[in-house]
Amino acid sequence: MKFLLHLFFFTFLFIHGSSELFMDPFRYCSNTTFSPNSTFSSNLNTLSSFLSSNSSRKFYHKSSVPPVYAHFQCRGDLNATACHHCVATATTNSSQQYCPLSVEAIIWFDDCFFRYSNQSFFSIVAEEPAMILINYQDIGEETSSFDQIVGSALNDAVVKASSRKKDLKFATKEASFGKETVYTLAQCTGDLSNSNCRKCLSNAVQNFPDCCSGKKGGRILFPSCSVRYELYPFYRGVSRSSVSPPPAPVPAPTVSSPPASVPPPTVTSPPSSMLAPPPPLSSPAPSTAAPPLLSGKLAATVALVMAIVVGSYFL
Repeated sequence: MKFLLHLFFFTFLFIHGSSELFMDPFRYCSNTTFSPNSTFSSNLNTLSSFLSSNSSRKFYHKSSVPPVYAHFQCRGDLNATACHHCVATATTNSSQQYCPLSVEAIIWFDDCFFRYSNQSFFSIVAEEPAMILINYQDIGEETSSFDQIVGSALNDAVVKASSRKKDLKFATKEASFGKETVYTLAQCTGDLSNSNCRKCLSNAVQNFPDCCSGKKGGRILFPSCSVRYELYPFYRGVSRSSVSPPPAPVPAPTVSSPPASVPPPTVTSPPSSMLAPPPPLSSPAPSTAAPPLLSGKLAATVALVMAIVVGSYFL
């Protein structure tokens, strides 16, 4: 049985190895719901369309059409086309496919992040609900040295990201570990101040010793920031400065107030219970999240290991 469970785990990782196809994202969905024909539903659709349009011009944008508040954040190394593609996928499917009728949702793709809620969350540091994603392959010997190198590189990325001005608080850092290269990334949502960005990222990094010591990769996803390290390059070489200056942004949407006869959105539980507590820091992501993504090189390695293990099992 143990063998079959491990085989299923690795097979599932292999099937979901490409992020370019925008497979099921990591996500949080509230249990509180809205009615399909409510004002909330109409305004969420309007806001999602507006943010998707702006994603070809900006890497971060926030807006609200009360009672809906939403923003998106693209990874800082993307070009405008990749940013728009990711945000369009997230906004189109968030309330229908990923989190059906939820009044609050957080969608984490590799390339972008999208969040909406019936309560304003702008400029507020949020560290839960959290996702902790682990590459369960061990580094082997020299675990202590590896952890120190990872921690140092992540801390450098945190300092750089939280020192950036405006809305692109993003940084990467590489470090050598023997013949390997450690790739790290840190990013905050663009609405945070520099000090709040530093606070969020620092708290995220503090989770790595408990969850990911000696592991070949790990990722901490908070609603307001994220940090990640791998032994393969998972970010592009396109810098923000290489993107052409954006044209004028799309005008903000205008939505008239609903007539008195239109009932407000119905909910099945009070707003105070909307945010579920994060999973234990020593556990992998909850079952609603897709498995950690693998690069093509690592996926091929996993496939080879699977073939060898399966062959030896039946011989």
